[in-house]
Amino acid sequence: MTQKKSRHMAWNATVAMAISALGVASLTGEPPGASHPEAGETRVFQLGEGVELPTVYIPPGTFTMGSPETEPNRKADEGPQTEVTLTRGFWMGQTPVTVEQFSRFAEMTGYATVAEREGWAHHYTPDGIVEQEGKSWRDPLFPQDADHPVVVMHWEDIMAFCDWAREVTGLEVRLPTEAEWEYACRAGTTTAYFWGAQPEGGEEYANLADQAAARAIPEWDPPDYPFDDGYVYTSPVYAFRANPWGLHDMHGNVWEWTSDWYGGPHPGGSVTNPTGAETGEYRVRRGGSWYRGLGTARSANRGRSRADFRVNNRGFRIVVTAPAEADAYPPGD
Repeated sequence: MTQKKSRHMAWNATVAMAISALGVASLTGEPPGASHPEAGETRVFQLGEGVELPTVYIPPGTFTMGSPETEPNRKADEGPQTEVTLTRGFWMGQTPVTVEQFSRFAEMTGYATVAEREGWAHHYTPDGIVEQEGKSWRDPLFPQDADHPVVVMHWEDIMAFCDWAREVTGLEVRLPTEAEWEYACRAGTTTAYFWGAQPEGGEEYANLADQAAARAIPEWDPPDYPFDDGYVYTSPVYAFRANPWGLHDMHGNVWEWTSDWYGGPHPGGSVTNPTGAETGEYRVRRGGSWYRGLGTARSANRGRSRADFRVNNRGFRIVVTAPAEADAYPPGD
């Protein structure tokens, strides 16, 4: 048996024992998708001790993935534009997973993240990426409150959180695919940002490197965001306005991991339910963060990182797959 498989089995046993000890399922709620929800309809899961995990329904549909060649800050791997059909709806976290939500998971299971176990993490500073001892999601180099997005998440930590959520709900809790993420971010729009083609107005929607950062850290030169959102590092997940489907922080605050391996440019043509490359060296991340400016926060922009990279500008957002009978697309007779 491989070390990785053994560790995964040990983790599942830890989850099962924690749930048994509590005697209750700490994540509760009706299975999503029992009927035909509307786009943006919410469902809240209770994690226990007053901690909630709100989700938003994302309906099945077809959209154009990627960016046109004329879009400012476009990168080559955002093309060719591809018609994507998603045949199943899903419930997506209304926000990235928060410090409070991850704390509930860690408290319930006794889970220690990879950074905690190994005693160090990557961190972004005005001087770039550094490795620092003693840092983790509990101390990411800057202060965070319970309603901030959890950061310094290794791939193994994210999978552990999803495993726990699946164990206690009996539902398919996972990361979104890259296509699901962009579809949900766009929310029916086709412009560079869901608020429009230009950056004007973005200060209402996105926590990015801006004048607040420049003022607090003079040696930091924010790249291209002329606004002042009031935050230097992460912000509360409801501090900025939602997109048309009710999702917060799809642009900025923290990069969000997707489940896809990075496989280069989009395929072009038409595809159905794409899941990315079969394997690879990097996982795709989306959305931009407090550390970067407008170009990285566009709906089509694609980032990529090794799965073992844990850093203080990256978090994650979960999805819950809706039952198939509720989401046939195109609609049946």
